[in-house]
Amino acid sequence: MSIHSSSKIGQPHSAATPQIFAHRRTIPGSARAPLAESFARLRRRAASALFAGMVGWGAFAAPPLLAADVVSTWNTGSGNWGVNANWTNVPALGGFPNNGNGGVGTYDAVINALGGPYTVTLSTSVTVEDLILNSASATLTHTG
Repeated sequence: MSIHSSSKIGQPHSAATPQIFAHRRTIPGSARAPLAESFARLRRRAASALFAGMVGWGAFAAPPLLAADVVSTWNTGSGNWGVNANWTNVPALGGFPNNGNGGVGTYDAVINALGGPYTVTLSTSVTVEDLILNSASATLTHTG
């Protein structure tokens, strides 16, 4: 075992105080604060990355959205929503689009361009899975 003499940081060297050679450096309080802040930032970033990864993975694990049971397409010019003959259903089930109507669970309602301007009048409240209005010349009026 070798014995070396060393001095503490900031003190003059003295041969009268032999010590086993070991360096232990202390960090002043003012230097510890930025170091602690750095570790805290690192922990926050790691936690944020972990959370973002879990949320992102959750998007892949979400159940798929289901389509409606029947797609109903408006097939006439101006007319009333609640008239079965104004709609073409695929598959050919139910009646006018309103979830639960005619024994059909859910409907998608599609209103496409048919030529000139026309109005679809909705005189009662209905519920549909999706409403797709694909015509700049169509007007949907709700009066009920």
